[in-house]
Amino acid sequence: MRICPDEIKIILESDGKLLESRADILLEKYDARFLLLIFAEKHQTQVVFVSGSKKIRAIEIMEYLMPVFGLVKGNAQMAKGCISLTILNSLIADTETTDAVGYFKKKVADYIEETVCIVADEYMAEAKEELTKLPVYKKKKVKWAVVKSTDVASPGEKILVKSLENSTGKVLEAGDECLIMIGNRGETYDISRKKFESTYELTDEKLDI
Repeated sequence: MRICPDEIKIILESDGKLLESRADILLEKYDARFLLLIFAEKHQTQVVFVSGSKKIRAIEIMEYLMPVFGLVKGNAQMAKGCISLTILNSLIADTETTDAVGYFKKKVADYIEETVCIVADEYMAEAKEELTKLPVYKKKKVKWAVVKSTDVASPGEKILVKSLENSTGKVLEAGDECLIMIGNRGETYDISRKKFESTYELTDEKLDI
């Protein structure tokens, strides 16, 4: 089930304050169901996508619009991306469009053409017999080690955690509720004590690094 590209309003905006607006406010302001705002700045271009329907997840289309060179963050309803002007101009030239609006309009149309929206309950009702014949998989058991943040720092102290996946690092605040997970490839991430205790259980197996 595809939507029409014309349902997505694409607007070149100059008011940077709108970058901090809530999704519902932006949709109401522009009377849109789907909205793509482009903010052209001196050295970079910021883009905001707002979705008023489950048919498009904002974070997914934003990752499509900026698959390699852009910085993306957000959720299903609203996502933001940032890309350098130099890189964007190169992409515009590669797609034979003339400006940022034309480039993102083409990318949005490509996304809609390549993406099929499946409404789960409708599809399950239509293809129940087919679905029951599909193979069933379960997630592999992956071993993790855990370190209390207070074992390496005093409560309230800031910790900079770096890994092979994130060489820049992430700053955490040590505390009883902050734990640090370590995988067998050296990857790390923080997790709350509550989530850890509800998700993981202790094992005698050693971590194979």
